[in-house]
Amino acid sequence: MAKEALLFGISSLEAQVKEAWVLKASQRYSDFLRDIRDATTKPEYLSEEEYKHWKVVWDRPTFKKKQEINSKNRRSIAGPSCHTGGSISNVEHGKKLESKLGRKATPHELFLHTHTKKHDGETFVDLKSKTINDKMLTLKQHAISTESASTNSGPTPM
Repeated sequence: MAKEALLFGISSLEAQVKEAWVLKASQRYSDFLRDIRDATTKPEYLSEEEYKHWKVVWDRPTFKKKQEINSKNRRSIAGPSCHTGGSISNVEHGKKLESKLGRKATPHELFLHTHTKKHDGETFVDLKSKTINDKMLTLKQHAISTESASTNSGPTPM
């Protein structure tokens, strides 16, 4: 597992995936609350008490000020990592790649498949995806050259 972690930079990638997930979850929750806030009537799944509570919170000047600050902050974000997976999960994309390749796809192959236009492996959907790919390739090359150097060194003559 240590070689695999080094080869694919998993610890670094896990941190980036977690960061992207937290950002996306935060955005979805904000969207959820915005939809409730913008609705002309109370959603059926909210009790009258919960709905009144949210209305009071949303009418506070502190909320309105924070809302404006957050709007400005969202507009300044470089952008989340986009993918071309659509509604199909990465697990399903992995299965499709496995059928196509005749073997299990590597994490890097799956990344390329889901972050390039028309799954061409070359035209990245955004700069962040290209940067992550370049870092993965650098880590992979470093791991290969390190392993190659250690196998070529052999025993030292006495």
